[in-house]
Amino acid sequence: RSIKRITVAFRGTVGGSDFLADANFNHNQDHFKDLGKDVKVHSGFSGYLFKRIKGEGRNRYDRIVAALRSIYNKLPEGDRD
Repeated sequence: RSIKRITVAFRGTVGGSDFLADANFNHNQDHFKDLGKDVKVHSGFSGYLFKRIKGEGRNRYDRIVAALRSIYNKLPEGDRD
């Protein structure tokens, strides 16, 4: 049996608003408290990931999770863990 894996990657800094997010370099645990005290996320990235998307009523994190669930649900039962 082969291992199936999905990798989620994010582009790097591109423009002015990205530089502002990068400058917010403190770490926080606001959205990942249930994963333990050692899990910390860059505040600028966390702000980008969890900010509501205009017109969608959800954030980027929710959008990514929905896409991953859709892909997972299309896998044959034997390939799901």
